Amino acid sequence: MVYYPGCGMMGWSGGWGFGWAFMFLYGLILVGVLVLIIFWILKMWKEVQRKKK
Repeated sequence: MVYYPGCGMMGWSGGWGFGWAFMFLYGLILVGVLVLIIFWILKMWKEVQRKKK
């Protein structure tokens, strides 16, 4: 059995097609969240820079 954090149980029993589709979606969600966090940090940073001037 193969375990991935947040994905539950995957491996030979579940069938690899479903497993890979789930991993792909999980990866997309993670990337999306990271991008949102980065954009939010940049926005906050710009506001801080403006206030300093």
